[in-house]
Amino acid sequence: MVKLSSMKNFDRRKFIKTTSLSAAFASSSNLFSNRQRSPDQKYMGDFAAPKT
Repeated sequence: MVKLSSMKNFDRRKFIKTTSLSAAFASSSNLFSNRQRSPDQKYMGDFAAPKT
């Protein structure tokens, strides 16, 4: 059971700002890496889950 008194102190804007900034940082870390791919890596095509 959630206490209602603790929900009064919940700052929705701060939560959304924090989580969106964290998600943006986590997803952008790969974009700014300067590492080259090793030559033995190959593109394997698009992946589709098997249809059942």
